[in-house]
Amino acid sequence: MLTKHLAAAAEMYAILHHDKNVSAIKELVKAEEHSHGWSYIAGSSGDKIAEAWVEFVKATGIKT
Repeated sequence: MLTKHLAAAAEMYAILHHDKNVSAIKELVKAEEHSHGWSYIAGSSGDKIAEAWVEFVKATGIKT
C-alpha cells in the first residue's frame, strides 16, 4: 500500500511541476482520497501518512 501511495504522490508532484496548477491534480487527489479510505496502513506509520495526507489535501484546496 505504501508503494501505491508514494507512486501517486510522485505522479502528483510531476504534474504540478509540469503544469504549475493545482487543478491539474484534482482527479488524482480525489482518487487517492478514495484509496486512503480503502487501503488503511496500520500503526504509527499509517497514522503519520494519514495526517500528512489530510494536510496536503487542505493545502491544495481541492474539495474531495
